[in-house]
Amino acid sequence: MLDRWGEVGENGSKGGDRPLETTSMDPVQHSSLYVGQYQHSLDAKGRLTVPSKWRFKGDEGDATYLALPNADGSVIVYSPAQVARLKEKIAQVGLLGNPQQLRVIQQIFSQGEQFGPDKQGRIGLSDKLIKHTGIKKDAVLVGLVNNFVIWSTERYERQGKAEQDAAALTATLKDLGL
Repeated sequence: MLDRWGEVGENGSKGGDRPLETTSMDPVQHSSLYVGQYQHSLDAKGRLTVPSKWRFKGDEGDATYLALPNADGSVIVYSPAQVARLKEKIAQVGLLGNPQQLRVIQQIFSQGEQFGPDKQGRIGLSDKLIKHTGIKKDAVLVGLVNNFVIWSTERYERQGKAEQDAAALTATLKDLGL
């Protein structure tokens, strides 16, 4: 009976004592859930602190976030896992894909910025993105489960006042299956 246990390695796998390998995109290691609303100020270098609840193992260093300006004056920030999915989808379009799709992809991503947070959890926003959002000093970060949006405080407050009524909001949630 003891001889059978000799077939299993220390980590529970057969065929050797290799440790299990994980990557920075491992969903357990880099599971991101962006919920809530936070207000932070830009520092003198145009950096914005990401809420500590939104910082995840593997975020420093090689993690690549993508920020794209929205037509509504906000900036949407995609997590490394979302960036990987976007890259896969865009690769499927290919260089010889539908010309209209390629133009839209080019238009959207030519305005984007990629970055990774520093050790203090700050992200550097380019002058172009700061100008797009209208951030003067304070910003609002709003979670959207898989990504988050950055607004200037002023625009976010204006947008909030122009929000849909409760019935329209309920109908939209129903359409989304939520």
